[in-house]
Amino acid sequence: MRLYQREDDEETQHKNGLKAMKYVMGGGQVLYTPTATRGDLYDQNVGRLMATAEQLGSKKVRVFQTSSPFQHVVLCGKALERALVLVSTVKSVRVIHRRRRKDEPAPERIPR
Repeated sequence: MRLYQREDDEETQHKNGLKAMKYVMGGGQVLYTPTATRGDLYDQNVGRLMATAEQLGSKKVRVFQTSSPFQHVVLCGKALERALVLVSTVKSVRVIHRRRRKDEPAPERIPR
């Protein structure tokens, strides 16, 4: 599973989106976090997508845009926190961070 976060720069955002979709089309899972309270988990294998969402503790698992390259599950709350912890513990994950502006506070760390 790879993590991609929302970028302020549109060009960087577009490049990251292409990288994420290429990874998904290759059989991987991508966690995209557009905001701090919501995450979208993308996967081409609908069975694995639903199983991962259930294992993360999603109360309702609803797959959006089924049978398309953009099929995903929305994660919120504890399920999103667990997914972020899972992504940070997998060694083969390449995390793309957004650069912080000088006036922006540092992000909070999720306890392990």
